[in-house]
Amino acid sequence: MTSGASSDGGSTAEPEASSTGAEADTTGDTTGGPVECPATCFTGRCDDVGRCVRTVFVTSDTYLPDFNNSSGADVICNAEASGAELDGRFAALVATNGNLASAFQHAAISVDAPDAFTLPSQEFVGTSADLRPDVDSGALLTHAIDRGADGMPPPQDVGTACLNDSGLRVWTGLRIAQSMLETTGQCGDWNGLGNGGTGRFDELDLAWIGSAANCPCVDAVSSQPATARLYCVEVPQ
Repeated sequence: MTSGASSDGGSTAEPEASSTGAEADTTGDTTGGPVECPATCFTGRCDDVGRCVRTVFVTSDTYLPDFNNSSGADVICNAEASGAELDGRFAALVATNGNLASAFQHAAISVDAPDAFTLPSQEFVGTSADLRPDVDSGALLTHAIDRGADGMPPPQDVGTACLNDSGLRVWTGLRIAQSMLETTGQCGDWNGLGNGGTGRFDELDLAWIGSAANCPCVDAVSSQPATARLYCVEVPQ
C-alpha cells in the first residue's frame, strides 16, 4: 500500500465543511468560516473555501468487465448508491474507445472546476486536479478511494480476485507507462474480451487509477472470468 493510504479508516478527515454538512479540505482558508455555496455547485454542498463537494466511492462488489461501455457501468454505480441510500447520481470512472480523457469527461472531472471530492464517510480524497493524473502525472490523492457507497471499507475477498491481489483491483481501462498515464486494454470496450487496465483502491499515486498490470478479462489459466471493482463519481443529474 502506498504510504499514507488507510484501509482501516486511520487517515485523518479534513476540517468540517459549511452548514451543508459535507466535509473537505480547507488548506489555505483564511476566511475564518464557511463561504456561500455558488449556484454552479450542483450538489449544494461546499467547503469553507467555496469548492463544490462531490462524493466518490469504490464499489463494494466486484464485477465482470461485460457491462458494455461506460453507461452500463453507471448502472452498477447507481445501484450500489441506491442500495446504500446514498443520494445523488453517479458515473463510473472508466475509459472507453481507447480515449484517455473519456473517463474523466464522463465523470465530469475538470481542472477548470476545482471541486473537492470526499468519501461517503466524509474523508477528503482530493480536488479535481488531484483526480486528473492525465493532466498532472505527479498528482496524489490525500486519501485512498477505499470506501463503498455505505462508507465502509469494501471486503477484500469478494468474487474472483484479479491478479491474486485480494480483490483490490478496479476496472479503469488505464495504466502507467514510463511514469505517465495512458490507455490500455478495455476488455473489448467492456464486453469481456482481452485485457483490461486496472487501478488499486488502496493506492494514492498513479496506481490508484492505472496500475501497470493489465487484468485478463478471462483468466487464461483457470478459464474463469476475472472480476474487479469500479470507481463511482457524483455527477450532475
